[in-house]
Amino acid sequence: MALMDELTGITPLQLQESAVHWDSRSPDEHSEWLRTRVPRYPILQALLQIRAATDDADAITRFEHWIQAYQHLITIAEQAQQHDVFLSYASVDSGIATELKAALQRKNHSCFLAEKDIRAGREWEDEIHSAMHGAKNVILLITPNSLKSAWVLMETGAAWALRKRLYPALSFVSPEDLVDPVRRFQARKVETSEERRRLVAEIVNA
Repeated sequence: MALMDELTGITPLQLQESAVHWDSRSPDEHSEWLRTRVPRYPILQALLQIRAATDDADAITRFEHWIQAYQHLITIAEQAQQHDVFLSYASVDSGIATELKAALQRKNHSCFLAEKDIRAGREWEDEIHSAMHGAKNVILLITPNSLKSAWVLMETGAAWALRKRLYPALSFVSPEDLVDPVRRFQARKVETSEERRRLVAEIVNA
């Protein structure tokens, strides 16, 4: 699970802040969190099953503490994977993509760029799925190259299905070249540095 790699970067302060957050949540909020996470994290299911199988009060308390510890850790790791922007692009257009990422970062907006942000040895599909799911906005860098990219087409469909705020960024293609449902979103030209700056400003100020 790619998420586990994020655990190594957790600081004691982050864990403390997460613990304070979850200690203030209601039992219903804890139950809802477990309901959605248990299928993804088998360790939680194992702990719940062990807790249900014992009548030992001390053991139940220990299991509760373990569940809460994993809850804190998973919450921090998932938050670490969130980005302000997911940038979908064809690898041959990495120059434009890198410029957009740098401009967003100068405005204190995090941007996921697969070429830069997936470390060696990581699973591409898991990383891209997590980043897309956690992103607030998605830039679709549409060029003559990306129109032929199966990956960009897949990411476009995922962004639409997840109801992300989409920003089609066009470079030497026209809106008529776009496929549904992207054609329904207002596109922006990014053929010049000034046009790219305006797109970044629009996202930052949205």
